Amino acid sequence: MSEHVRGTQATFTANFLEYDGTPMVPADRDSWPAVTIRDPDNTVIATGIGSQIAEGQYSFNWFVPVAAELSTEDGNNWTIEWAMVTAAGHTHQTAEKFQIVDKIESVPEERTHTYLTTDGGIIRALIRWPRQLCEVSQTVMDATGSNALLYVPGVASNDTQSTISNPNRLITELQQDGEYLYFYDYGPMVAGEYQFHWNTLESAASERIVQVQIGRAVPGIFWHYNAEIRTRVDKLQKSTDMVQQYSDAEVFSYLKGGLDILNFMAPPTNYVLADIPFVGSSGVRTALIYCSLVDAINAQQILEIDLNFDHSGQTVTLNYNHDYSGVLSNLQAVIDKFAEAKIQLFRRSQGAAFSGARVKNFRFGHRVFKLDQAFRNVALPGGSSLWRNLGV
Repeated sequence: MSEHVRGTQATFTANFLEYDGTPMVPADRDSWPAVTIRDPDNTVIATGIGSQIAEGQYSFNWFVPVAAELSTEDGNNWTIEWAMVTAAGHTHQTAEKFQIVDKIESVPEERTHTYLTTDGGIIRALIRWPRQLCEVSQTVMDATGSNALLYVPGVASNDTQSTISNPNRLITELQQDGEYLYFYDYGPMVAGEYQFHWNTLESAASERIVQVQIGRAVPGIFWHYNAEIRTRVDKLQKSTDMVQQYSDAEVFSYLKGGLDILNFMAPPTNYVLADIPFVGSSGVRTALIYCSLVDAINAQQILEIDLNFDHSGQTVTLNYNHDYSGVLSNLQAVIDKFAEAKIQLFRRSQGAAFSGARVKNFRFGHRVFKLDQAFRNVALPGGSSLWRNLGV
């Protein structure tokens, strides 16, 4: 049984075929097939004539009134009736039940700006639309958006075209919760960032709309920091049905922002997650967590400002105000202490000294050896042992 949303256009189709499978020919194409739509009380709400879209196949478009009576689980359904009189004088009638539903808000995880999976995982990129789209395609780009990795030209018309085992599969369309859902499974993905470009056309006369979503395949080390950040910033353990929850994709964004803050501190560095050990990091691991918390709480503070209200002047006073400025100040104090010590950590990680001399040895012919950091695993920082090994 099909579902149609109040305040949107519904499209119905019907086939009129003879017993041998040949298309029926209407007695008058301007009068047949006749269409009647009835509400659950059997009251006629709309009438019209079906439009031929192929031999023996017809469609009828109807705008569902905003105040249309909603269907219920106990069978309070609507009905569309089709009637055809053929050129041979035969009459054929058919009826179909359908439901009228209200628009249901998408769940929070489907409103996210980014998707997250593990290295080698699969991402299901999806969009919801209140009406069935006329055209929809998807292009998967690299992190910079300059190179196309995959182009999916349209929507699947059968299960074979949409199955994940089909390397040439198309976009899947589903009608769910009063909306149309379009999704495509992409993967397995190598660790990195990807862009999903949705190109949509609602009708032949509407403008094309491009929506861009970000997909990230994260290394396994991320889940360590995900747990560490959540134990500090999400003590309420907000669940997935709360709009204010922290999703894994958001935590990864905060971690990337925290890593940039850490690298920005003087002296500038180029740390990546794999560079920071869990044990013996001289506080760099904890500093990264604190920098990530600042990024996360700043985002939460913006949300709280949007939700803030104060109702006073009446018998009852209501006030809602979550101020994280004190928490941010405490975090910043710890980060400032690390910033003071970072220069010593940087110096210690670079070794005591490196020789910049160019040594010449006539026993090897006219050769010059440049001594720099590339020889750290061969010689001591001073370079004297390397010279001795070369016979100088």
